[in-house]
Amino acid sequence: MTDYLLTLLSKDYQKLFESREFADITIQVGEEPNETQVFKAHSTVLRIRSSYFRTEILKSDTNNLSIDGINIILNHSNISPEIFETLLRYIYVGNIELTKYDIPEILNILIVANKLGLTDLCDYIQDQLLDSKKELLKQNFVHVNRTSISNGFEKLSKFCIKVLNQDPKIIFRSKGFTSFTSDELLGYYKDYFQVNNQIDQIEKIEQIEQIELWERLIEWGICQLPNMNSDNSKENFQALKEKVKPMMKYIEFKEISAKDFFQKIRPFRYVFDDDYYIQILESHAFTNIQPEILSSSSSSSPPPPPSSSSLSPNPSFNNLLSDKTLNQSPTYDASTSVKSITLTSSSSPLESTEPELLEMTSKLVTPIYFGLFTKWINEIDFKNNSFKFNLLLRGSYHGLNAKTFHNLCDYKGATITIVKVKDSNELIGGYNPLDWFRGYPPGIHDKTKKSFIFSLDQNDLNKSIFSKVIDEKNAIHQHQDFGPSFGLGRSDLRLYGMGLNDKKLCICNKLSYEKRIRSSKLEFGVEDYEVWQVVKE
Repeated sequence: MTDYLLTLLSKDYQKLFESREFADITIQVGEEPNETQVFKAHSTVLRIRSSYFRTEILKSDTNNLSIDGINIILNHSNISPEIFETLLRYIYVGNIELTKYDIPEILNILIVANKLGLTDLCDYIQDQLLDSKKELLKQNFVHVNRTSISNGFEKLSKFCIKVLNQDPKIIFRSKGFTSFTSDELLGYYKDYFQVNNQIDQIEKIEQIEQIELWERLIEWGICQLPNMNSDNSKENFQALKEKVKPMMKYIEFKEISAKDFFQKIRPFRYVFDDDYYIQILESHAFTNIQPEILSSSSSSSPPPPPSSSSLSPNPSFNNLLSDKTLNQSPTYDASTSVKSITLTSSSSPLESTEPELLEMTSKLVTPIYFGLFTKWINEIDFKNNSFKFNLLLRGSYHGLNAKTFHNLCDYKGATITIVKVKDSNELIGGYNPLDWFRGYPPGIHDKTKKSFIFSLDQNDLNKSIFSKVIDEKNAIHQHQDFGPSFGLGRSDLRLYGMGLNDKKLCICNKLSYEKRIRSSKLEFGVEDYEVWQVVKE
């Protein structure tokens, strides 16, 4: 019965929207000399439904009033008459039909809805896109990512961060690639180069070929120079060189095949510096003559070694010298007596080819504290589960920096973090039931009612501080430059910086959690910390 009555109410408001009877406000939409259109509406309806119109109407005075009522001009570039009519209908009727629009059009509707202060509609549109149009969002990733960042759409932003972390190459294959600014494109080439040189990440993602990075860069550069296609003058090549040069250092040209080099790179020879171009040529020459050198090694009179001045090292040899990264995580189980696990590689440079040992028991707490963590998690969940704890990161072993934290701990599910405060005996930490991920500055706050932070009393377990979240919307702080962080602003627990132990930049305040876990409000450094994955058995 209630739904039926709401339907009748919606129909009555639709009649009011279509008839404009008793309208007392005039709204001009669009920019001259382009299409403009005048809409009549009811100020009472707009005040109630839109925070933007409430503010504009309250600002109106006698100078704004005409015989017909209040005049408002909307000439923002994103607001077309068609989009405004769609949103005005929503304001009256309470529903919106998105199926007839493509992704760029829906994003424009979302942007205008945000300008008009239609918060509930913004959440609804983001949910609809993420529920049924994920593949289309990926195809339009450049547009979606830019829109989410510039307008603060958190749900879309989280989606973009997750997609980009799992598949960095999506940027280079998305529609709208040529619309990047130079600074945006440089950032993505730099980020992909860094990921491409992390072995643990390479094993998880399909790599993009270096020749494709080159082709997309040239495509982008030519689109920035409209005359390039019709005039291949030396001046235009110089202009192209200035456009693409900052990104070129992040392409591994020596990994490109000789065939692709001569077919796809040689025609653009003038965008290279002479010395660098010669180095690439020599590297290909070296690769081609290597088999001849090796086959002649059985000869009684082997040829002299190549001169270092005329040949560059083979790139495959450089790859053999690169550092390895950790790709196997040790496991802690309170029921086992195993004390260590053999790893085939390490995240720090190897001194020898012997396998290294990493203790799988905590270096910061005894096993009894994992029983305490289990009790606290069950208290939050109102359950009686048992858990397995897998060691993801130990700062003293893997590195005390935010980059390592995100490489090893992002998208691993629930985690417990234990922190040893530098120059003290304090042990503090927190439980995050959600995934960690890299949030773009100024960061993203994740909502949960199941997180907590703590301070451990090493003399009396029962005196440990257990602090539940009270500000659920700001429970977890996701930031690419932070380690594990809990709470709003300066945070109830924040591990900050690329060198957590070098500078006293970490802090504990009381903002989003019920109890303070440190008596001192001063910033502190980290001597060591551990992050453990929490898996329900």
